[in-house]
Amino acid sequence: MYEDFDVAVIGLGSVGSMAMWQLCTDTDLKVVGIEQWGVGHAYGSYAGESRVFRAAYHEGWRYVPLLLRSRELWLDLEKKTGRHLFLDGGMLAVDTPGHAPYETTLESIRRFELPHRFFSTTELRKTYPQHIVTDGTEAVLDLLGGGIRSEVAVLAGVQAAIAAGGTVIDGEAVLGIEEQGEAIVIRLATRTLRVAQVVVTTGSWAAQLRPQLRDVVKVADIALTWFAPNDPSRYAPDVFPAFLRDQDGVHMFGVPTLDSYSVKVVSHTAADTQYESVDDVPATVSRAAIEEISRNATTFFADLSPEPVRHSMHHESVTVSRVPIVDLDPSGRIVTIAGLSGHGFKFAPALGQLATSLLTGVNDPLYSADFGLSNHPDRVAHIS
Repeated sequence: MYEDFDVAVIGLGSVGSMAMWQLCTDTDLKVVGIEQWGVGHAYGSYAGESRVFRAAYHEGWRYVPLLLRSRELWLDLEKKTGRHLFLDGGMLAVDTPGHAPYETTLESIRRFELPHRFFSTTELRKTYPQHIVTDGTEAVLDLLGGGIRSEVAVLAGVQAAIAAGGTVIDGEAVLGIEEQGEAIVIRLATRTLRVAQVVVTTGSWAAQLRPQLRDVVKVADIALTWFAPNDPSRYAPDVFPAFLRDQDGVHMFGVPTLDSYSVKVVSHTAADTQYESVDDVPATVSRAAIEEISRNATTFFADLSPEPVRHSMHHESVTVSRVPIVDLDPSGRIVTIAGLSGHGFKFAPALGQLATSLLTGVNDPLYSADFGLSNHPDRVAHIS
């Protein structure tokens, strides 16, 4: 016996929660969301308290419209659910002139006239003494940037979807998706669903349901760390904005203290290994990685206890080109969003909008043909 729905969203994490929210609120479709764990679980790529949000984007100015739309939607979701999601203290990019990511950030600001504030080395040291910087370092504060409480945001998205009439099935993994005539049959352990369309947003698990992604998408690990300042008030949100730092080949990011005793300071230098499966990602952060991250953190920031007070290992799906996959299959029935490569959380509401647009046949100006699997830079390179 089938349970019938118009659309199934498989995976209620970063993007799935946002796609389900928008499908439920912006259409009359009967929507079911399926999550293999519980909603808001600790295994997803969004886990780890918070994420940085940037409007001025060093990965490329073409992403800025997606980011601006996401910001609107984050604030809308915050208003509708009454949950504090967006940390609006700005995002400080600390770097040296001429470094390509920093120059692209500045280009994003110029092209879209984004509100900002520049800091010379002297001004940076005076305004944000938490940052230890070398001579010649400068910074720009992206006034539309900040942070997002990622775990709360996923819960809020699903909450809003349920309030708008959506159905959630959690604690059950999808065993298979099969197109049968005019319908798609989704097999779970205890039930079978029949739907007209599907959105696959299973993150690092995407290739399990969409094998065609295996030559394009890999899984990367990322270690998250929190350090205790001797004076936590120096790292409070009103005096210490979310940040992105590049110095001497080290890339770091983080957000102000949200618990009044620790500050999130993350280094990517010890987390660049790629895997075929989530199951291959180490469960814990190695001691060598912790020591490297600690050296970087205490070199870049003042007044931090050198040993992180907590740390955890996470994962994300990545493509070589770092271009995400947002694909509608030729039948027009299945949308797949994967390989978000660090773009994922900040873009999640806009990606949910794109999923809704693709399913309903709306021509969305935010969509890029490069996102489609057949045109994806990694797929084209692989074929040629």
